[in-house]
Amino acid sequence: MQELFLVRVLSVGATFLCSVLLARTLGAEHFGIYSYILAIVSLLALPATAGMPTLVLRETASTKALNDWGKMKGIWLWSGFVIMTLSLVIYSFLLWRF
Repeated sequence: MQELFLVRVLSVGATFLCSVLLARTLGAEHFGIYSYILAIVSLLALPATAGMPTLVLRETASTKALNDWGKMKGIWLWSGFVIMTLSLVIYSFLLWRF
């Protein structure tokens, strides 16, 4: 539990440090553009993943407990295919729309 807390604190600190460095390097206008694009990409990533990380984590634990390595590989390949397909659909829609 303490390790997880330490990882989160270090992650927040690294994110803050990177943001400060980017803001100083890029300047106010360009950092604003960067932040805007990053927010859009983050929002577009939500439907692309479609809750897949949680599903894959649960199914991986289940198949590992049963020692069903073929099913585990199949789940990983299927989830990668679904995420890539959804990402391409979203990308195609954005190219068509804009």
